[in-house]
Amino acid sequence: MYVRTRPVDRQRVLVTERGVQDIDEQWVAIHSRQRAMGFVEEAEFNKEKHALSARFDREPSDQDVLWSLHNQHLIEHARMNNWGLYRNTRLAMAELLVAQEKGRQALDTYLEIAYLDTNGPNNLGGISDPDLLRQFPPFSTDSAFMAPGIVAEIGMLSEKLGLADDDLRDAFLAVAQRVYKNLKLPVAPEESWGRLKDDWAG
Repeated sequence: MYVRTRPVDRQRVLVTERGVQDIDEQWVAIHSRQRAMGFVEEAEFNKEKHALSARFDREPSDQDVLWSLHNQHLIEHARMNNWGLYRNTRLAMAELLVAQEKGRQALDTYLEIAYLDTNGPNNLGGISDPDLLRQFPPFSTDSAFMAPGIVAEIGMLSEKLGLADDDLRDAFLAVAQRVYKNLKLPVAPEESWGRLKDDWAG
């Protein structure tokens, strides 16, 4: 027998080996949903779920609700020049795609995050004055970084998808070129790849 904490009521209980597996799977599902939720509050989630239910005349899945909210947040973050929050929302969307077992879409989203990270996304809270933007740019290589967790996810997904190094490079450049063109970022895709490839190779 083993002692485990049940997610449903947070009670410590005695369980068999099979019970351990069941409880561990429940905790994994909970943590996965929490990561996919990002900065979505439960009240906001419930409100959007009700709105989508009325619009489509059926109850939407949790994934549908989160995807809708994340897209709304992306628009708002971009409007406010909050590119760090934009990046974090894309991370929540990547987690959601992983949970849905959409491996290639998840990989492309993580590659986008990696590219944004090499450009150093900042949060400007709605600043739009040109003089202030020159002093406090939306993206700055001084704040660029590469989170080990992003590197690990890219490695795991590319391996799962059977991508060779050249395939990963092509996938990254395709994603980065689109973002580079849309956002006019300071670091070109090829330069970004040069900075990242050693991390990914490791």
